[in-house]
Amino acid sequence: MKYFIILLVLVGVITTPVNVFAESSNPYIPTTSNNRTATVDGTDFVVSYAIAGGNLLSLIPDVNASTLIVNINATDGGSITLTLPRELIDVKIGNEDDDFFVLVDGENSKFTETTTSRHRTISVAFNAGAEQIEIIAPPLSSDRYYPRSSSNYFSNPEFKIYKVQENSYEFSIPYKISNAELDRIIVDCDSTAILVYFDNIGTNGNLVINIPRALLDAKIGEQDDQMFFILDQQEVEHQEINTDSESRTFDIPLQTGGAILEIIATNVGMFPEPVSCGVVNGESPYYRLLSPLDQFNSDISFTKIQCKQHLVLIQKYDGTPACVKPETKENLIKRGWTIPANTSLVTKNESYLFKSTNPLGDPINISPVGMPIHFYYNLTNHVDEKYLYDIDFGVFSKSDNVYNNTKSVEVPASKSTILTWEFTPQIEGNYIASVRDNYAAYAAVKHIIVEDPDHDHDRLTVTILSGTNDSDCKEPCISPKVLTIPTDTIVDFINNSSGMHKISTGNVDFGPDDTFHISSDGRFQSPYLYANDTYSFLFLTPGEYKYYSWIHPQISGTIYVVSDDNIENEN
Repeated sequence: MKYFIILLVLVGVITTPVNVFAESSNPYIPTTSNNRTATVDGTDFVVSYAIAGGNLLSLIPDVNASTLIVNINATDGGSITLTLPRELIDVKIGNEDDDFFVLVDGENSKFTETTTSRHRTISVAFNAGAEQIEIIAPPLSSDRYYPRSSSNYFSNPEFKIYKVQENSYEFSIPYKISNAELDRIIVDCDSTAILVYFDNIGTNGNLVINIPRALLDAKIGEQDDQMFFILDQQEVEHQEINTDSESRTFDIPLQTGGAILEIIATNVGMFPEPVSCGVVNGESPYYRLLSPLDQFNSDISFTKIQCKQHLVLIQKYDGTPACVKPETKENLIKRGWTIPANTSLVTKNESYLFKSTNPLGDPINISPVGMPIHFYYNLTNHVDEKYLYDIDFGVFSKSDNVYNNTKSVEVPASKSTILTWEFTPQIEGNYIASVRDNYAAYAAVKHIIVEDPDHDHDRLTVTILSGTNDSDCKEPCISPKVLTIPTDTIVDFINNSSGMHKISTGNVDFGPDDTFHISSDGRFQSPYLYANDTYSFLFLTPGEYKYYSWIHPQISGTIYVVSDDNIENEN
């Protein structure tokens, strides 16, 4: 019989230094050594550490996940060495030490280890900018744990590097500027353009910019096509001074007082349709794949998070992503620390697996009072063994849960099953139906209007206009911007732009440097609207409804709901 030990407690205050060593990629960066005392349930444990290339910020225990979280500020590539008391964190099979698993910013990382009878000392390397190291001692248990809740430009000192994020990648744009100040650079995928914002362009201003082809390029067949340079709505002369397989470099004179330079291409990237920003091929100094945690925190859809070659995506105990080796994934699954990311739970199409007896169409947006609505949910088990799922289905009217049902279903390995529910609404209004999985994560959401057939409902449209430059919208962005309607009116919000939006009532406060703070008042909020998507809402209560795009809050409008029909619409 195999036995296992999992011990995890943690973190306290800095005390006296110890003689432990770590290494940095830069020999001139000093090493900091010290102790931290971890106090748990009245017992103190001392963790000795040494770090080069950064600072240790905190040690945080996650006992339920058998994980020690090490938060760092990595100012340079370096490493950290931690001497861990076995009473603090350990894992064994029988009398033999079992392996820890180590993630750096959610990505599987190599480490070295030495052991004694009382301590396990591990050394972990990290890159500049790293923020979090997780040391995992996953339990060997049949009980599954469910979460609670290139170029010379880079070495040329005359050039600076501006970094932009597109999809799962951070792109580097080298540039040199004279007699002007660069404020920011924005990539506008909708317009196949890069927007360069300036402050204080003086006499004889000039910009040299090195553009990665994977970010913006223009071609006719295999031949380079010209790009267009527009400064404050006027085309300006430019010279292409260098080109290679990865980038194109341009020299552009800047006119005094100019503010915005648009660099326009006929297509984005070197890849076939559908065109999208940030599509890369191979390795390059011009881009790097963001860590899984950075991708997740950037609101990238879970299923679109990318891992480095030879690593696979998993969902951690807290719902966040990690990229690990395939063999590590299998070990973590067997030990109950995670299951693979189940794409069938979170893909956009799954949120439309709702059907109705209503013969007018499927999927439905509007259904009459008293008519049953049938809901279907396709559940796929991607694990290599049978798995017991707990699936919650609920229907909400604003904050009220008007229907709830939980089903437990065991799905064989690599098989699918369809779950069904039926809900019959009795009251007119706006409803949200949702499906949740074991992880308390919303797997599918559907917005439905239930209307009383005895009521007459007007139906009007608000359109996010095609060709709108979402990142710097110039009116009109939405039409009509102001709308006055009687109660019992349905308004369809149609996204005719190629960008993504989320319409919500509330307020937006704009701050300096294009910052903004948004606050939703909860009166209505759409799901994410992709190109050509529609969100419908039935207005039953008089009042003023100010709304905005959650993603591009410059796009906003107002709907006035009144209790009589004597109204005028302002377009």
